[in-house]
Amino acid sequence: MAGAQDAAASGARPAFGAHALVRGVSRWLGIGAVLAMLLIMVREIVGRTLFNLPTTWATEYSGYLVVAITFLGAAAVQLAGAHIRVTLWLDCLVTPRRERVEASIAWAALLVYNIVGWRVVDFVHREFTAGTRDWGLDSTPLWIPQSIMAAGSLGWTLALAIQAMAHGRATAGRRLAAALVLWLPLLALHA
Repeated sequence: MAGAQDAAASGARPAFGAHALVRGVSRWLGIGAVLAMLLIMVREIVGRTLFNLPTTWATEYSGYLVVAITFLGAAAVQLAGAHIRVTLWLDCLVTPRRERVEASIAWAALLVYNIVGWRVVDFVHREFTAGTRDWGLDSTPLWIPQSIMAAGSLGWTLALAIQAMAHGRATAGRRLAAALVLWLPLLALHA
């Protein structure tokens, strides 16, 4: 996906309010998950080393927090243009064609990840309904850590929508295309 520099170079304009909001919320949620993991690890190390009081839950919840860091921070990383991007082929294109290809890639990424995001939400709903629990010592209901993954997926979908709509003018046709891309998978899930 086009990074901030690539978007500026290709003439793509971000939706500033939504861009800043989604990027800021994603960034701070990711930072919060990192801090929570830091506190858990400090508690485990201090408790085990100084007081001989290990926890039964530190490893399990640290694993959940790694997933939270990855998914909750994904939208901020996407909007900052910090994901790995191979541009070998794009660099060979002339500017007008490159802009069209980047716009097509942005819309295709939105469509694909929108389907993935809705499937994640559906999966979490099914886990909640079934009452599935972790096999670990704490027997955590799996819908709790998985709902964080679903929230991060929806945030990433919003980031991709912001980037796709930033290519060119936000015409009524593009708004309609965005609405269809975002809502058709939801309708397909319930059909």
